[in-house]
Amino acid sequence: MAEVLKWMQSQSPSGTGLQNLNPDVFKSTTLKMWIDKKSLFPQKENIDLTMEIIPSDITGTTTTPDDAITLTMNGDITYTDYNIPVTIELPAAAQNAVEIPQP
Repeated sequence: MAEVLKWMQSQSPSGTGLQNLNPDVFKSTTLKMWIDKKSLFPQKENIDLTMEIIPSDITGTTTTPDDAITLTMNGDITYTDYNIPVTIELPAAAQNAVEIPQP
């Protein structure tokens, strides 16, 4: 889970406090993946994740464990249409968007 947290921290803008979290925030995690026997491509994925975050871990302010925030995420992903050509175009409304710098 340390690698997942490291990835989450790399995706969040600085100053959000996620850089201060440690892997202990993950209370339970289950990931199931179905793989096609012939192609070895993923077909389906299911994730159940529970995190418990104490606000002081993010903000640096004084709080107690009673103030903890519990985040529960459940999701299913279905993978299809491998090797099908696609065309991706930037929407006109995004042509002048301001880029958000990554850490």
